[in-house]
Amino acid sequence: MIDKIISSGNDLEEVTDLVPKNAVSLMTIHKSKGLEFKYVFVLQMNRKFIGHSKDGLSGKYIINREKGIGIKYLADLKDQINTNLPKLNVVLETLTFQENRREERRASISEEMRLLYVAMTRAEKKLYLVGKGSKEKLTQQFGTDVENNRLPVALRDKIATYQDWVMALDTAFMRKDLKFTVRFVEAEDLTPEAIGQVEVQAAVDADDLSNNRQTEDIKRALTVLESVEKLNQLYAPAIDLPSVRTPSQLKVFYEPVMDTEGVDIMDKKEEVQPLETTTSFELPDFWAKNEGHWSCSWFSHP
Repeated sequence: MIDKIISSGNDLEEVTDLVPKNAVSLMTIHKSKGLEFKYVFVLQMNRKFIGHSKDGLSGKYIINREKGIGIKYLADLKDQINTNLPKLNVVLETLTFQENRREERRASISEEMRLLYVAMTRAEKKLYLVGKGSKEKLTQQFGTDVENNRLPVALRDKIATYQDWVMALDTAFMRKDLKFTVRFVEAEDLTPEAIGQVEVQAAVDADDLSNNRQTEDIKRALTVLESVEKLNQLYAPAIDLPSVRTPSQLKVFYEPVMDTEGVDIMDKKEEVQPLETTTSFELPDFWAKNEGHWSCSWFSHP
């Protein structure tokens, strides 16, 4: 299996897991793209969008690709207002900051609309949108105004959660021609009898892989690993034996089972003295005497 992963250039995170049967799949909306399920529960419908949260567009500056950078200006209004305070610092939002924040918020709302569409289209039979909040507040904070059979633009810019979208539609259209129903579950309704409990038929043995669905590659890999473990147990003494031993280590290892009397193990190699030989030879005499003069001959290659 490892060789196959290496040859294909994939890592372990890209190995596709088999979807278990009769189980609940928990995932993000992004991960659910392209998938379908019989029943879908979209949780945390009351979570605020990024542009409407405290950690969202509340920094000191906002950068926009077309409009540039918008900043907050810190002004000291002590001279304009009669006060005994040493300073009167006021943070003012520049027009560019307000425009950039409006653009970023609308972009965030558009992205949230797309995510909610993905989540709501994953269900084949039934869709549950689950949130929390005050029943009185949720049913009274929105009006019945409608523009061209849609929610007003000002209201859509004001809405900050998925739950507000659903409740605004439910209030504006007076629950007419809507494909969903709103139900409030009170605390007294959440009794153990009403919630129920999953009955465990028998204890699950973590080491029992008989009912664990696996791919053929994983099964083959587990079989190989099991065979290797058996070989390791069978040849454990040989595995633990060092591959190289010194004479002293061999002597200590075999002392309990052999008579060491008269046995002398040489720990150090005797120094071998080199043979004393003398080699002499005479150099060829390329110089020759000719009539009392020295002469020299040169040889050239053809």
